[in-house]
Amino acid sequence: NAQLPLAAVISFYGGRIPGWFDLLKQQHAPVLMFWGEKDDSISREQRRSVADRFNQAGFVHTQVVFSEAGHAFFRETRSDVYEPRAAGQAWALSLEFLRQTGVLMRRA
Repeated sequence: NAQLPLAAVISFYGGRIPGWFDLLKQQHAPVLMFWGEKDDSISREQRRSVADRFNQAGFVHTQVVFSEAGHAFFRETRSDVYEPRAAGQAWALSLEFLRQTGVLMRRA
């Protein structure tokens, strides 16, 4: 998103984002981010720092945290981590986000 003129970005489990804070001013597109509250590899503080830094930079973003989900909740090939309710909602929100940003067209 910092190097290409994207229209929208969707991030799942963005644990590495704090390492890219220096690129915030170069972002081109709004970001929709999904997190799992039960993700043992990404703390609540880390999620909060991402939201805070995005806010401070005036960067358009949406943060969604699924209370029942852990890391890789969208990965349906792994029954040990897949959370179907969170994955279904994330999919629906992703499609709507892509429609609102003009990436996907609405069906007639």
